[in-house]
This record gives sequence, structure tokens and C-alpha cells, in this order.
Amino acid sequence: MIIKHAAKKGFLSKEVDYNKHKFTLTNKKNAFYTSNLDGKQDSRYNGLYTRINDEYFKTLESIRTNGEVLEAVKYRNSVIIKKSSLTENYYMPEAINALIYEARGKGRLEIMVDYKKIFSNDNTIKPEVKRLNGVWTVKFNNVKPAYLITATNLKLNESMNESLINYELDEHRNSMPSNRTVYKIFNAEIKKPLRIAFIVTDDLDKGLSSAEELLKTRLKNKDSEPVNESLKKLIFNKRIIAGLPWFIKPWARDELISLKALLLLDRKDLFKKIIMNYVKRIPGNGLFSNNGRVMADSTGWLSKRINDYLDAGLKFSSEERELIINELSRAVKSILKERSRNGLIINNAGETWMDSLMRDGSRIEIQALQLSTYKLMSRLTKAPRYVAMERKLKKRVIEEFYSNGVLHDSPGDEVFRPNAFIAYYVYPELLKKSEWLHCFKRLLEELWLPWNGLASVSRQSILYRDVDDGESSFAYHNGDSWYYINNIAGICMNDFTELREYANKIKESSINDLLYQGSISDCSEISDAKEQDSGGAWAQAWSAATLIELRSLAP
Repeated sequence: MIIKHAAKKGFLSKEVDYNKHKFTLTNKKNAFYTSNLDGKQDSRYNGLYTRINDEYFKTLESIRTNGEVLEAVKYRNSVIIKKSSLTENYYMPEAINALIYEARGKGRLEIMVDYKKIFSNDNTIKPEVKRLNGVWTVKFNNVKPAYLITATNLKLNESMNESLINYELDEHRNSMPSNRTVYKIFNAEIKKPLRIAFIVTDDLDKGLSSAEELLKTRLKNKDSEPVNESLKKLIFNKRIIAGLPWFIKPWARDELISLKALLLLDRKDLFKKIIMNYVKRIPGNGLFSNNGRVMADSTGWLSKRINDYLDAGLKFSSEERELIINELSRAVKSILKERSRNGLIINNAGETWMDSLMRDGSRIEIQALQLSTYKLMSRLTKAPRYVAMERKLKKRVIEEFYSNGVLHDSPGDEVFRPNAFIAYYVYPELLKKSEWLHCFKRLLEELWLPWNGLASVSRQSILYRDVDDGESSFAYHNGDSWYYINNIAGICMNDFTELREYANKIKESSINDLLYQGSISDCSEISDAKEQDSGGAWAQAWSAATLIELRSLAP
């Protein structure tokens, strides 16, 4: 199979073995469609999801045709799939809860539906299918009815049949249930060019008129910059969602880590808007939470991004500056009151980015982020106390974390993990450059993988696993390679002439993931340590954002 990307400077192309490759389209607002290239879905999270009454629901399960995939060409809002006797085009218009499907050639078509909340495993609702004014309406009777309006120039044969689907990816990820009953509602023989416009709505009349308009709309497949577009497609309603298919909300840690890429994409106004929104919402304890779980690094990442904004030569108004000072000052007081122990900042179990691990106590990236906060407050206020606090914490961190040329994950912890790269990224002043160089070389000895990534724990550790175990989650932070950490490590190592080769190799492996693995034109969450692949969420914001950063650096 050949995968192509329609980039601004021409097509990028490579021949690969088909390995359940996917594509993911979004309307950059509140809907997405994700499917295997061959249409045979391998996850219950594939399909057309739209937000209805503040919750995401699936309606369209799949569009299936016969034939082997020979070529897939990815454009900005669409993908063209070429089979032996059929060429398909999937297109998602911006800001509309719709999917447009076109096909030319000959083949057999089946359309399946499955109405469910995104995280629910309840049985699907049997749809009511009617022909209304030349348009098919697929009604799902819930508390409030929802409709999948289907307008087409093709003669569809109604066929209300239950079908049990086995989802191979879910089974592989230990994500149960791995099978589900859905409904085949239409079939047809494709003999001439066709178009189908699917609209999801809870307003029947509005949906009918919109579907008819879309059916007549001329589509234009636009080229793009694949690396940049991998993040842009995840900006929903002027916020960065964490990832697809299941991280469908903005999470503080993920969004703040992803933010610097907006400066590189010349989205300065959006960057500032998001930053100030966080500043105004700093909780009383000084730290943001997600689903009730505190993120111990969240306010530190906020400080880091404010520093980045200032480093870019950008300014806040006097009112914004005063608000930042007041809110961060209050946050620092709360964090010190509740979390200062023996001169270090502690976190509870499950509060760091490695949230499948206990990892409580004092952790290196938390200290570095706190130092970044002190650095910012000193910069904004010129108050000597913040200079003193920064100097004091820096001294304690070196005393407790740095020994034998290694910056350890926590005091006395001899297990090598990649978090020292985060520490350098947010606060390079912690060590001398020669000390950082030695530290990174030791980490590479323990963590470097043959396919040019980093393991999340030393390959020598008894905890190390080289293959992801899905929702069992043991390998998640004990071996799995995280693309965003790889990219951050590459950004760090690009500062060192001796390590620039590693930075370039990481960039190449991350771009390979983006272009030719998993969901094409999307950055994966993780890979197995054993060999490079696409794992976890198949469109992850911080993987895309940090790749944009890494790619922006001079080689």
C-alpha cells in the first residue's frame, strides 16, 4: 500500500505494509470521524462522533466497501482511498457536524450505525429509518431524539440487520468489551459516481436542509503542512483537546504542554487567551485537577508558558500582568503551605504525568516546574524574596537529586526515567551545561531504543516491559515510549553538539509515526519499546505540539 500526504511543497509518499492504518477527520469544533482505511473498524471508538447536549455520541459506525487498499492520499480535511475497482473520498467540513462520502468505480456498499455515548458500553438503540422528501432519516430515540440525516444520489436499499462486530484493536488493548452488536441499515451496488452527505443533529428540519445543501456543495481537497495540521485539527472551540478518540476535552497538563506550538503557528492571540483563562481559574489549592485528580505539575507548566510568551518578546497589559502576579502569588503560597517538605515540593500518588504509577514524594520535574514559577515571579515582580526562594530550592534539588553525574527521578531513587529531560526543558539553569551533557549521556545508555525513541524506564530495570499491555497499564510508564517525551528530549539534546544526532533521529522517528503509522497525519500517544508502532490514543495533542517545536529548531 502507498501512503501519500498532500503537502504544500508536493506529495510525500512511501510504500508500507497495511497494518490496520486509520485516518481521523475533525470539524475543529465538536465532531470527528475515525476509521480504518479499509472501512473494517477495529475499535468501538471508530466512527462518527458528535457532541449532542454536551456529550459525545456515536451515530455512524462505518462505511464498508469491498477491495484491498492500494493507496491512501491524505489532505487537510479529507482522505482519498484507492482500491482495485473503487476510489473513495471522505471529507469533513469545518464547524459542521457532518461527513461527506464520495465514491467512483464499482463495488458493494454497506452502511452501519451504532448509537452510543462515547464511553458507554450499553446496547445500541435500534434506529427508525424513514424516507422523507427524498432524504433518509435515521432516528435514534433517546431522552431527546437524535438524527443521522442521510442525503444521497445513490439508490440505497434499506436492510435493518443486526451485526456482531469483533474489534481487534480493543481486544489487543485489553479494552473490554471487544465486540458489539450494531445495525446494518443500508446496502447498495456502486455503478456510477456517488455522494452521501451525513448530518448529525437533534433538529430534524434543520438537518434535512443542511444535508441537501451539502449534497450539492463542491468539495475541494486542500493540501496542508502535515506536522502543523496534526495539532490544528485538535483545536476545538479555541481550546486544545488532549487527543482522539477518547481524550476529547482540554486537560490542563496536556493543553499547557501543547501551548508553545501555538506561538510557532503564529496563534499568539489564542495562546494568550488560553493562558489568561487558566490564570483566572487557578484553584484555591494552587493546582488544577482533572476528573477529581490533582495535577501536581499544572501550575508549573502555566508558569513555564508565561515565561515562553515573554521570551518571545510579547507583552501582557498592566492589568493582565497584575492579575498574573496576584494569582500566581496566591498559588505559590498554597503550594508551599500544603506541599513543602524538607525544602522540596511533594506530590501525592497519581498526580504526575506518569499517573499509572504511585510516584508520590518529591519528583524531579515538579521541582523544576516550581523553580520555573519562582523564576517567573522574580521576573514579573523584581521582589528579592523570589530570587531567594529560587536559589534555596535550586540548592536543595542539587543536594537531593544530583549524584554521580545523574539527576535522579527522586532522592535515593536509582531507577532511570526520562523526567530529567523535562527538568532541563523547563529550567535549564539547574545544572551546568557540562553536567547536563553527562546526565543525558547516562540516560541515553539506559533508555535509548533501537528505533530511535526513549523507554519510560531503564531497559535494565525489573519493571521494564517492551510491549504495551493496553488498559492493563503496567507497561504504560514502565517501558512504553512516549512521543511527547521523545520530542522534548530531542529539543533538549539539540542544544548540545555532541547529542544533536540523537535529536535528529528522534525527529525522524516522530515524523515517521505521523506520516506512515497508525492514523495517517496524526501523532500517536505511545509506541512499544520493542519496535516502533502507533499505540494509545492515535491523535495526541502534546505529541503533535512538541514535534512542531522540535521541527522548528535548526538542525
